[in-house]
Amino acid sequence: MCGIVGRVHLNGEPIDGRHMQRMLNALKHRGPDDEGYLFVDTGGNRHVPVGGWDTPDTVFTSDVPYAPRQMNSCASSEGFDMALGHRRLSIIDLTPAGHQPMCNEDGTVWIVYNGEIYNFRELKRELVQCGHRFVSDTDTEVILHGYETWGVDCLKRFNGMWAFCIWDMKTRRLFCSRDRFGIKPFYYFISDKKLIFASEINALLIDPEIQKTINDRAVYGYLSVGLSDFGEETFFSRIHQLPSGQFLELNMDSGRLRTETYWKLVSPRPTSMGEQEATQHFRDLLEDSIRRRLVSDVPVGTCLSGGLDSSSIVCLISSWIRNQNRPLSSVGKIQRTFSSRYRDARHDEGRYIDAVVGTAKTKAYYVYPTPEKLVDDLGRLIERQGEPFASTSIFAQWCVFELARKKGVKVTLDGQGADEILAGYLPYFSAFWAGLFLSFHFLRLAREIFEYRRQRHPLLKFNLIQMFNHLTYSVPLRFFLAPLRNYLKKDALKAKPHGMRMDFMRRMDGISPPYERYPTGSINLNALLYQTLFYSSLPSYLRYDDRNSMAHGVESRVPFLDHRLVTFLFSLPEGFKIRNGTTKWILREAMKGVLPEMVRTRRDKIGFSTPEDAWIRGPLRRVIGEVVDSERFRSRPYFDDKKIKSVLESHNKGEVNMGEAIWRWFNLELWMRKFVD
Repeated sequence: MCGIVGRVHLNGEPIDGRHMQRMLNALKHRGPDDEGYLFVDTGGNRHVPVGGWDTPDTVFTSDVPYAPRQMNSCASSEGFDMALGHRRLSIIDLTPAGHQPMCNEDGTVWIVYNGEIYNFRELKRELVQCGHRFVSDTDTEVILHGYETWGVDCLKRFNGMWAFCIWDMKTRRLFCSRDRFGIKPFYYFISDKKLIFASEINALLIDPEIQKTINDRAVYGYLSVGLSDFGEETFFSRIHQLPSGQFLELNMDSGRLRTETYWKLVSPRPTSMGEQEATQHFRDLLEDSIRRRLVSDVPVGTCLSGGLDSSSIVCLISSWIRNQNRPLSSVGKIQRTFSSRYRDARHDEGRYIDAVVGTAKTKAYYVYPTPEKLVDDLGRLIERQGEPFASTSIFAQWCVFELARKKGVKVTLDGQGADEILAGYLPYFSAFWAGLFLSFHFLRLAREIFEYRRQRHPLLKFNLIQMFNHLTYSVPLRFFLAPLRNYLKKDALKAKPHGMRMDFMRRMDGISPPYERYPTGSINLNALLYQTLFYSSLPSYLRYDDRNSMAHGVESRVPFLDHRLVTFLFSLPEGFKIRNGTTKWILREAMKGVLPEMVRTRRDKIGFSTPEDAWIRGPLRRVIGEVVDSERFRSRPYFDDKKIKSVLESHNKGEVNMGEAIWRWFNLELWMRKFVD
């Protein structure tokens, strides 16, 4: 896990090495173990690898062909018009051979890379048979030789998470890619003069040419419905992110930049497996995904929330340790787990965590986030995230990663993504019911709604209304009910405490989130899962996960987002995900005898939650009040400060609970002060 940056001056203007150093220093938290640069004269095919202040002495003296021989002192007079930079967090092959930028055997192909390829050892054996020679035991070198052998098709062979840039001197092309689900970040700025990319927005903003102009579309989506990811767009109008499952290619001869999709979750052919066979196959895929993500040359731990997903990972790992009667190389004899706890019982999952710890026999570590610590860490949290975030829940995750690093763990596994592929959230019921209605399964629909009510799930009225809303998008009803659908949408927005000025709302009228419909065009559960997996919720959660973990020098791995597992789940009938008023049916079945029953059968969901409403009424009250009362806040073109003060007053009196909306106003203002003003 690392941080990468790059600059290409399309007009031939020389690169200033000191500017590259400032960009890379902004990513030091992502890779404190090593630092490296490659400066390239694209016209003369001249290139020089150099080191930095954090490059270990052993790297300078190593015999690998990409070892730097000098420090980064390249100034503009050197005449280089391209530069790549890398900060390393050493995870696989801790020797100097893991240094980047890295090149192939003859030095004609170079790479900077952030991520992990979990099947790199199988691919390496195949590439050796193709005649390639390896000087390291890294997955980085596998990407290099894979690109040489298979070209763009190498991306389809990788199982993992990645963002990388390859400079191919022979074809004079810059080839960049991001993994299938966008687990690893890749941001870029393009003009007629230059292309600049980086793992985080902070590094891009060092360039004075990149104006800090706010993307009003993003602000509107954030304030109206809490979105914090917008596909290719970001909160900055001039900064883009490479979407998941795409690659970017820059032709240095023509100056043409193009992006193309190399992988898309198309509607798989429905499986013919029965329930028992499908459940076993699901478990086999999950176990293989977890095993692959345990490969590491540094200690691996697990994040444990007490929910079904993270608990499944923890219990499967510990069962392997017991069954093999020997330690796992990266985990040890006893698995280490890291959890967030609270004194407030409404947000504490302690009894579930304790049940898992007791069953799995782990060494458990706990952290108790407080609002006082949130105030202390808020500036750094906002800086590391780079863009506004929807709630204080990610602060709990921030504290968990901080704890893991303090205990010497550099890699963690967690359950991110399971809800989006297994229908773990209650609002998924509405799409499931709509699908049953449209397929004329009325008796089953009635039975499912009855079971939902019998189990006393909240949001019954909400899901019934949402079911109707989904039906208005179906082909037979779409045109007849469109006016009513649009009315309900506007009416719902008016009812929310969005706190936006009316003139701003009128200007943004008609702006929709960048959603793409599920390839089948159906209105059903899979369609909503597809939307949340690639557009509405998971991309934001993955951004939070990456920034929070890397802020503390920890690599976070997500076994549920193995593309083989995701594709299989989308091939299953929807009843394998929701059945008899219960979410994640197939996971619950697969974990029989593995999980404690109180965890396997639990119906509530908390996750990395925080007592946000109470915190805002208590320790955060003063600081939020000062921000809302400030002239800077009132002068923004977005906020209706009178309505916001009224909502804040009602919340503080305990008349309403509007913590999420209040947090968005507060967080957006602090973000603008940090990055824009």
